[in-house]
Amino acid sequence: MTPRGRSEPTCTARSACASRSRRSLRRPTPSAFWSLCCRWGSWACGVHVTACSHRGRGRWSRTPRCVPSATGRPEGCRVAEQGSERIRIEAPPDECLAVALDFERYPEWARDVKQVTVIDRDAEGRGAHVEYRAAGLGKSFRYTLEYDYSGLPDSFSWKLVEGEGMRKLDGTYRFEADGDSTRVHYDLLVDLSIPIPGLIKRRAAGMIMGTALKELKKAVEGRDR
Repeated sequence: MTPRGRSEPTCTARSACASRSRRSLRRPTPSAFWSLCCRWGSWACGVHVTACSHRGRGRWSRTPRCVPSATGRPEGCRVAEQGSERIRIEAPPDECLAVALDFERYPEWARDVKQVTVIDRDAEGRGAHVEYRAAGLGKSFRYTLEYDYSGLPDSFSWKLVEGEGMRKLDGTYRFEADGDSTRVHYDLLVDLSIPIPGLIKRRAAGMIMGTALKELKKAVEGRDR
């Protein structure tokens, strides 16, 4: 029996509800994720995102950043998303490092990177400031990174100098020898210049790191030795 005034759902209605419940439990597809980002005001959260899902393990934390008002007083805090991912590559650390540092060849293996320009180099000939042009789903955007090599040969890092729709895109690659292989760790701090919910930013950053690591693995393991 049903409560007075309420009709019992028909079989068709119950089936539709069950179908919606099952769909809600499915992992969002990249295209659906991208559309959600766009609904929140910008495509800029799609940096380096390609049409593939990533199921790697990651750790996430939030870094509050206070936003001053027009009067100079803090008005509130914006949250930057920080995460880590890792992958195992069947090659020694020096080979992984060589591919990761060859910025001008990124367009050959990083799907969304269309052009790389080394603006200037350090005393060792490595890119100090590098400009990237990336594209995805008909959008094209540029950003410039400044690199820090003080952690070599174990790691190198970068920070965003300027970029469309971004306040921070700072990261680190770390290379850990594991027998004849390498565990590559990718740390990333993302802060967009538009209001995006934390969950969406975390998923965007996860896809950025997951895609970058998979493409790096393919590029390193596919080299002629």
